[in-house]
Amino acid sequence: MAPVLRTSHPGTLRDRPKTMRRNPLLLLGLVAVAACTGSNASAAELQPVIPERFRGEWQDSRYPCDSPFNMETRLLLQAGTLSFFESGGPTVAVVTSGTSELALITAMAGEGQTWLGLRRFLLSPDQSSLSDVTYAGWPDQNKPFVRKRCPPQR
Repeated sequence: MAPVLRTSHPGTLRDRPKTMRRNPLLLLGLVAVAACTGSNASAAELQPVIPERFRGEWQDSRYPCDSPFNMETRLLLQAGTLSFFESGGPTVAVVTSGTSELALITAMAGEGQTWLGLRRFLLSPDQSSLSDVTYAGWPDQNKPFVRKRCPPQR
């Protein structure tokens, strides 16, 4: 059975943020990616922001969060943004499937360039690690990149 798209907030596409109205094909592409991921969940759900359970600072699971080796692997997810070490941007579309799968389209900028980014993440059952599965299975990257949740900075 094909997954069904449900929106968690009312309204039509015209009621969505302007960036989502300008890119309906991107939104549909994100939904298709989220729906075709092999997840056992039955529905992909459009979200207004990145859900709280995915938010926070995430770093390479092989090193302590405050390690200098983690600077380049840092990922920060906030309600409406995704940020890496030298790039980041606002979310254009946020789709979840079940409680552990997240797909994002972001308007990225960094190092003098701009682009649309597509990322897919899986959250561990205990919410302590986040796997970037965007490129998992590609010839040059056959497994997900796993980051662990870092404690909030004071």
